[in-house]
Amino acid sequence: MTVYFRWLAVFSCLAWGQAVSAVELLVQVGSPVTVGDSVDVQVSVDDVADLAGFEFSLAYDVSLLAGVTATSGDLFGADGFTLASGFSAGMADFSEVSLATFGVDVTVPALLATFHFTALASGISQLTLGQVLLSDSRGNPIGAVNLSNAQVEIIDSTLALPGSLSLLGLGWWLCGRRRRGCFPA
Repeated sequence: MTVYFRWLAVFSCLAWGQAVSAVELLVQVGSPVTVGDSVDVQVSVDDVADLAGFEFSLAYDVSLLAGVTATSGDLFGADGFTLASGFSAGMADFSEVSLATFGVDVTVPALLATFHFTALASGISQLTLGQVLLSDSRGNPIGAVNLSNAQVEIIDSTLALPGSLSLLGLGWWLCGRRRRGCFPA
């Protein structure tokens, strides 16, 4: 009997000693983009068990990006119900809950939501997650969430061309230099 309790103690210690990894929320965006283009920003989750609901905010620069729409990543499938999504004052919000009995186990990055923006001006906009709340199927919060933020670079597509007068002046100057013998014929 004592051998049984010794093995039980050893296995209990091994189980307690396993590393617990933290849930990760990731922001992904293709960069750079051009002024006037559409920009899709994806928010994914990784390494979570029994996920049954989530909400978060994504901060962005309103002088560089204009929010268009927010769509679900369809993680919960037909059991998913979007509670809130929208844009206001440099903040994009999204929340969704599963109506299923059990939550979803995620072992590889899975898409939670996609925010669609329009690039307004050149610059770099930070995309920062905040107000993150994840919950399990019993409504308990899931803690220890690592946030991986991102940024999007927006470039101007117009090519800076010298003015017509500058080109004309340069042409006259080169013609004058040629007449003086500075350039071979």
